[in-house]
Amino acid sequence: PVISPSIQNRQSYLSAIYDESSDPNTHNSFAESSDRLSALFRPPNDIMYKEPFDKARKKAVKESKWIMITIQETSEFQCQVMNRDLWSKPAVKDMIRENFVFSMWNALSPEGSKHSTFYPFSKFPYVAIIDPLTGERTKIWNNVIDEKDFLMEVHDFLALKHSEKKQSSSASKGKQRKKLDEMTEEEQLDFALQESLFTEEVIDVDAVMDPFESIKAVVSKEPTSQDAIRIQFRWPDGSRVVHKFLKTDPVRVLFEFAKASAPNPEGHRFE
Repeated sequence: PVISPSIQNRQSYLSAIYDESSDPNTHNSFAESSDRLSALFRPPNDIMYKEPFDKARKKAVKESKWIMITIQETSEFQCQVMNRDLWSKPAVKDMIRENFVFSMWNALSPEGSKHSTFYPFSKFPYVAIIDPLTGERTKIWNNVIDEKDFLMEVHDFLALKHSEKKQSSSASKGKQRKKLDEMTEEEQLDFALQESLFTEEVIDVDAVMDPFESIKAVVSKEPTSQDAIRIQFRWPDGSRVVHKFLKTDPVRVLFEFAKASAPNPEGHRFE
């Protein structure tokens, strides 16, 4: 039978890594082959940011960049193909350095597992763009993509977001702003977000990204009125708890309850 080049490459790659031949005449040959293939499929360490996701968000906000994340599964050869055919390309690296904080995680690593939980996806290879301010996943790829198409799609994405930013900035400037003490809590949050997006001043990243310390651990008394709703919380350990809140309660009340009720909350942050 005829074996396709991609299958041959995969077989050679796996053979070079996993071969356990004890024949001294072939050992050096396999070692050299393994070294060559290792270099060919090596991850792009020179552009990777290896700190956890929360630090990547702070860095991206501070540098006015987006976050690009790829999750790799070692048993998926297409992930290795991305290392060889996409992440190694100089034009791709230059684009990433200029516009993104780039992270690459193994699917079974703590960061990889955490990302898969909060941002589910169906297959590998997987690449996503995350908004560091909102945490929203704004674009996703689930296929092997070549250099030209990838650069074009990223360029279109950046151009679209730049246009949306300008339109939003113009709209906000055309509105008559209320005084801060006249704003509702939601209006104050919207105002702070808009200012952080469009100001040229240095942003206090911890103040924008880390409200955890300002949230008090409070278990509010369950209301008995008909205006109450039941909300179920599921904790990381799999346990659940149901609590009643008023429909008019601000979201902060839910965070206060979560901080007070989560199992072993000491030292653990949530977003």
